[in-house]
Amino acid sequence: MKKRLILMRHAKSSWDFENLSDHERPLNKRGVQDAPKVGQQIAELGWEPQLVLCSTAKRTQETYSLMVKSFHRSPLICYMPSLYLASLGSIQEAIEFIHPQTDTVLLLGHNPGWSETQSWLSGSYVDFKTATAVLLSSKMETWQEAIQTPSSWKQKHIIHPKAL
Repeated sequence: MKKRLILMRHAKSSWDFENLSDHERPLNKRGVQDAPKVGQQIAELGWEPQLVLCSTAKRTQETYSLMVKSFHRSPLICYMPSLYLASLGSIQEAIEFIHPQTDTVLLLGHNPGWSETQSWLSGSYVDFKTATAVLLSSKMETWQEAIQTPSSWKQKHIIHPKAL
């Protein structure tokens, strides 16, 4: 069974609230507009996730809540503190225990970890601007094998909200 992974950076966040921590920053107007567009494009490409692993930051949670409306069925969602500003190692740990029957997973989080992970998995670099999603596929049988094998993923699509 082929594994499909969507790495997505949260939509544009607001810097208007000086008293909020980075973790609590909400989306700004552009972020609220971009997130559903990316969700719609993911659905149109036939890449609706079965499982979403999402950072606990407010901006990632808001991004997901605006995207999920575009999906035909609501995926299982898991909010993970370890994905807030996660490194490649933290991302690998989050993915490696996914059930082998799960074929499409959306990881929603932050940079620079997403660029680092995408580069390691596919061997190519993508600049993860806000609300960018990269759709990757692997022929590996298990998530553990797929996430631990460098350059084993093929980049299928890059979604930039400005292009939609």
